[in-house]
Formats: sequence, C-alpha cells, structure tokens
Amino acid sequence: MLTNTRDLGGIKTKDGKTIVHGKLMRGGMLIRATDEEVAFLESIPVTRVVDFRTPIEVKEIPDRDIKTAEFIYLPPIRSFETGITHEKGADASLEGLIKASITKDPDYALKYFIEFYKGLVTTDKAIEAYSEFLRLVAEEKEGAILWHCTGGKDRAGTAAMLIEEILGVSREDIYKDYMLTNEYLEQDTQDFIRKMEHLGPAELVEAPVRDCFLARPEYIEALYESVENKYGSMESFITGQLGVDAAMKAKLRKMYLE
Repeated sequence: MLTNTRDLGGIKTKDGKTIVHGKLMRGGMLIRATDEEVAFLESIPVTRVVDFRTPIEVKEIPDRDIKTAEFIYLPPIRSFETGITHEKGADASLEGLIKASITKDPDYALKYFIEFYKGLVTTDKAIEAYSEFLRLVAEEKEGAILWHCTGGKDRAGTAAMLIEEILGVSREDIYKDYMLTNEYLEQDTQDFIRKMEHLGPAELVEAPVRDCFLARPEYIEALYESVENKYGSMESFITGQLGVDAAMKAKLRKMYLE
C-alpha cells in the first residue's frame, strides 16, 4: 500500500484558480506499493519520481520500479538524521529519541523536529535540493511528477509547501494539506507505538512517537518563522535562494493551474 501518497490536484489558490489533477503528486516511499498501485501510477503516467531520501535509505529500502518514470535523487540532508530517515542506524536513534522524551523531557522529540525543519530552509544542501526540484517541476514534460521521502511528511512536505506557495495557495490551505498527512499515517503510527511498548507504558510512549511520525503545526510554523527571520519573507526565499524568478513563477502557474 502506498504511504501518504496524494495528488495536489483540486487545491484552490487565493485568486480562485485550481491546481490541475494528475500532474503534481506527493508521497512516502514506494516499497509497499501494490501491483495495482504501480499499474495506476504508470497509467497516469508518472514520468518522474524525485526521491528526497539519503543514499543509504535508498539502498536499504529501494522503491518499486515504475516503468514510465525516470528516478531522480535529491537528498536535502547529507546523512541520517535521528527520527527523520529510516536508515537502520536512524531507527536505533529513533528509539533513543523516544526514550529521551520519556526519561528527560516530554517535548524532546518535538523540539528535535522543530530544529530539523529549520534546517530544511537554511542549510546549503537543502536549498540546493529544493532549487533543483523546482527547476524539474518547471520543465515542460508529459505526465506527472511524484516526489517522496520516507513517510511523505517532512522532506516531501516541505517540497509541497514550496510549490503551493509559488502557485498562490493560501497559508491556511497549505497548513491543511500538511496536516492531512496525519490521516494517512495514523495506522503506521499505531503500529510503531506497539513496537515501542518495551520502552514503557503506552501512555508515555504514544506522545513522542506521534511527535516523530505525525505532522505538527509547530513544525511548519518553525519552517515559516525560520524563513522570515533569515530571509525576510517566503517570497524573498523562493526568489533569492531557490531561484524562482517572475518568469519561472508565471510558467509554473500556467502549467499547473486552471
């Protein structure tokens, strides 16, 4: 089953336009896609898959093949990050992150992810990855582009936010799309809570697991605040750091809005 995968089509912009269906798709890793789901992606067709995972993640958990698609790798982080990637070492660290939340500070995981989100808009590696991603989105190409990370929440969620900002989606609706992730990842979250019960009672384990697996308003708020503090505005960040000038923005809106 595909993890947290959905079409941005149908989302409204502030000026009353709508993102077209079947062109912009966000998601989590494709390893669990069924044969029927792979066939559906090929029927769209998905012609590009942008994978934001680290090389180790890709090696350990490779995507299922989509015959119609070119696969492109653009990791916005250099190596595993505690609780973010699903590399073997990171899984062990994820358990440590939950344990620290139980024994040291109940907000330990929450604070960790807040800092991680800040890095997604301030580090050179992340800016390089998202700049190239937006360039790919702006290329004239038949079919859909599908981008993903592990759960489709953090790295892929940031990419979705940037596209929605460029297309003119309201901040309120960007938040709604970001938080929609929680409906898609609830079962995975419940499964991991059970997996972590050896660390303590379920009522202690549940909160930090949810902080790791699910979208939180605090995370996307930290991202926006970091952009505004460092670059002045989201518009300045998109233009000055990611290289989306007026012509490119107009092209993206022409391609993906109706």
